[in-house]
Amino acid sequence: MALDLNIHTALERHLRSYAEPKLIRVARQGYAFTPPVEEGYDETWNPIEVSASYLRTSFLPNRNERLLIQDPTHRRLGIYQIDVVDVVGRGISSALRLAGEVADHFGMDTLLTAGVVTVRITAAPSLAPPIIDAASMSIPVSVFYETLI
Repeated sequence: MALDLNIHTALERHLRSYAEPKLIRVARQGYAFTPPVEEGYDETWNPIEVSASYLRTSFLPNRNERLLIQDPTHRRLGIYQIDVVDVVGRGISSALRLAGEVADHFGMDTLLTAGVVTVRITAAPSLAPPIIDAASMSIPVSVFYETLI
């Protein structure tokens, strides 16, 4: 539906306004992505390439609510999740710092627009506990939004 596309576009543009100036790569939902690398060092201080931090997005629209019986206006709710992904073995501090910056960028009551749609961030974004696998650690940042159409 075009309304959902506009909501998604508004959220993606806002994330891009944060990530691009800081040269942070973003793995966008549904697009091919190769994680970035940066120069690091092995245990004997030889230079090697290691994974660099990046962001991964998920657009999670929720149910629509009709506000009044005699009014066609609907409230569209959802979550825009941004995972801060980092390599395992660096500790949690840098990933938490980046997750906090992303959350601050999507502050409560921030208004975003695309087309005829205005999206409002309904609450301060929530950080979830780190998810750790063999090669990476991610910290989910959940951005709760609504729009009235």
